[in-house]
Amino acid sequence: MRVREWLSPLVYLSNNIVSLIGVVAVTIAGVSWLFLLPVTLRGGNLHPYVGILIYLFLPTMFILGLLLIPLGVYINRRRQQKQGVYPHDFPALDFQNREFRKLILFVVITTFLNVLITGQLSYGAVRHMDSVSFCGQTCHTVMKPEYTAYQGSPHARVECVQCHIGSGASWFVREQNTLTHTVLLLHIGGGPYGVGIHGRHLGEGVRVRYYASDAKRQTIPWVEYTAGGKSTVYASDAKTPDDSQLRVMDCMDCHNRPTHTFELPERAMNRLMASGEVSPSLPFAKKQGVEILKQNYSSSQDAAARIPAAFEAYYQKNYPAVYTQQPNEVHRSAQAVLSAYQRNVFPEMKVTWGTYLNNIGHTDSDGCFRCHDGSHSSPDKQSIANDCDACHNLLASDEKNPKILTDLGLTKPEKK
Repeated sequence: MRVREWLSPLVYLSNNIVSLIGVVAVTIAGVSWLFLLPVTLRGGNLHPYVGILIYLFLPTMFILGLLLIPLGVYINRRRQQKQGVYPHDFPALDFQNREFRKLILFVVITTFLNVLITGQLSYGAVRHMDSVSFCGQTCHTVMKPEYTAYQGSPHARVECVQCHIGSGASWFVREQNTLTHTVLLLHIGGGPYGVGIHGRHLGEGVRVRYYASDAKRQTIPWVEYTAGGKSTVYASDAKTPDDSQLRVMDCMDCHNRPTHTFELPERAMNRLMASGEVSPSLPFAKKQGVEILKQNYSSSQDAAARIPAAFEAYYQKNYPAVYTQQPNEVHRSAQAVLSAYQRNVFPEMKVTWGTYLNNIGHTDSDGCFRCHDGSHSSPDKQSIANDCDACHNLLASDEKNPKILTDLGLTKPEKK
């Protein structure tokens, strides 16, 4: 009896413009979902804007339509009560009534379809937001630097969510929690206790704490090294930081850019010439390429127009014979120099050479020398080691054909 009393006004009041708009919205979204269903079930990465249409616009329209239907009923009821035309008695709702049975069947079917559609769209939305195309291309201007670097990085085949947040809806909740457990088996720097770079910094019984005076942790004036239960402080100034300012060293202090790696102009040109993208036969190709790359360009479009033109103009003016004999090589190399710029510099996002420093090594940034610079000393006048042999052995230095590479089978023996 109570169910009938509740359904009667709903049937009576649902005939209003707001509810009808909701019905139209639900119908359009539902039909669109049906036509796009084969695309969503096929799998693979959708174009980011197609994904927005399917997984953002359609669900919003569908759910908004569902909400408008009861909202229209509520508004209609309030209006009729104020006008004094709201009936006290409603037509009896009886299952013997064929029209009423049709209505109940319609409600059951549409409810099932509503659950099916919202469930499939919700699942698809989570999958789409886990995709690389969504992470890198949806917010294309903001994410362009990181996405471009990602495509040429060691993690180019690793999906974003495998490192960031995690895959699936459960990680939307789990990533908010602080307690995590990670288990790793590392062989780098293995062997006896304390051997190798990793052993000396992160080995069993070893703890390194440090104070960085800048947000990017590039200036480190204070280091505390603990090994075998003994702690030694090395500092480059007399100031002692508060414990709350100290950070315990971990992998990310050196491997701060394990992927999304950016290059400096010199390293970018070395890579291009080693791969043959910039022809080594062109005189002063590296020197000229580096100089052109270091120039300021107002936008990516400005760089695309000026960089190849400047590179080709250099050979037209200074080496006309080379330009005449190798025009294709000059043009191809000019485009390669431009590609180095486009991979590393994004004026619209204020990302330029050196914006994202890589702390591995000490050639492109201070890296290791943030601590191993010879200026950090302990109270007993001991310094943090900074001699070359502490980390590597020099097997060849600026040699054209190092013998060690031939011995290892990495290059062909030089013909005599």
